[in-house]
Amino acid sequence: MLDFVKPHNNEQDFSELAEILGLKLCFVYDKLTKNTTKFPTALIVNRIPDKKDIKDFDFLIFDSSKQPRSFASVKQPAIMINCELDSSKDNLIRINSGITDVIAAIMSKNNKIYGINLSNFFYNSLPKDILLRRIAQNIKLCRKYNVPFIPLTLAEEPLDLRNPSDIKSFLSLFQVSPDEVKRALSFFDDII
Repeated sequence: MLDFVKPHNNEQDFSELAEILGLKLCFVYDKLTKNTTKFPTALIVNRIPDKKDIKDFDFLIFDSSKQPRSFASVKQPAIMINCELDSSKDNLIRINSGITDVIAAIMSKNNKIYGINLSNFFYNSLPKDILLRRIAQNIKLCRKYNVPFIPLTLAEEPLDLRNPSDIKSFLSLFQVSPDEVKRALSFFDDII
């Protein structure tokens, strides 16, 4: 399983613990850095970047908490995270999960991946029940429009890494089939 982490000059600590847990790592940065590690890298942005800004990275991650539709419309493969962090309240008719039928169709057309940011459960002020309900809604829409979804820990400290079996258990909360869990955990295995 490839896990995405946000190191702060502690890449070596991450790699040691990842080896114990049987994880492959991708280091996520919010700006260009002189990274000489053997691991893949990703750029996380909250605005649409220029092509020259992303050429040195293996993956692109959009923080889609504010404008998921505009990020979904970008014609470039990317992972969209934090869609479910919409600040508006849910009502009885509609769950404001950040992804709608229209956005899911655009994501499918533009090769986007829905990333479930597991760090939101530990470092976000949104109540856990609302967060779980919104993620469940997004997974349902991803299934309907054939948009792949993957879990990401985005750990900032090595001890925040999660065992793959814990992540499998977490995905089972959303009635994800064993095949879907396997696909989600091994999505990038052929690439790296």
